[in-house]
Amino acid sequence: MKKAFTLIELLVVVLIIGILAAIALPRYQRAVDKSRYAAMIQTARSIEEAQEVFYLENGYYANDFDELPVSLSKDLPIRDTNRLSIGHAGFNSNANYTSAIYYEEGKSRIASFTLYHRHISNSTTRGQIRCVTYASHKKRGKAICESFGGELISDKDSTCGDTDNTICRTYKLSNL
Repeated sequence: MKKAFTLIELLVVVLIIGILAAIALPRYQRAVDKSRYAAMIQTARSIEEAQEVFYLENGYYANDFDELPVSLSKDLPIRDTNRLSIGHAGFNSNANYTSAIYYEEGKSRIASFTLYHRHISNSTTRGQIRCVTYASHKKRGKAICESFGGELISDKDSTCGDTDNTICRTYKLSNL
């Protein structure tokens, strides 16, 4: 008599593997999101520091990456007006803020990170750090913003001010 697995034993093993995968996959995705967002923050901070150096030298903030005293590879693609693209992130820097937008493979926005310059005239945002979530990835964005200590500024969804009227939520980051 040959020894073999029964169909029920095989089904139980497949069921256990499925349950473990259902638990592990979302945690893995969260870890990937958090590490990519953290890397994006570091690049945005470098650009922001270059903006501050530029401001100290010139008395105003730069509106173009080419003006900044930061070494950014000239091979990096520009997504649109002054938005530099590096992997899953798009960076923008102008006279009011430096921001980075974390994109998914299909280029839909998940969350963004914004550093408002210290010397801008708008006193409500001056020096603030914010994380914004986008409607298409509301749960993923919320998990990212909250994992970096974000406090929800408003409990209502609002438009992000984009031309496509995307709905977003804004979190204030204070411990970065």
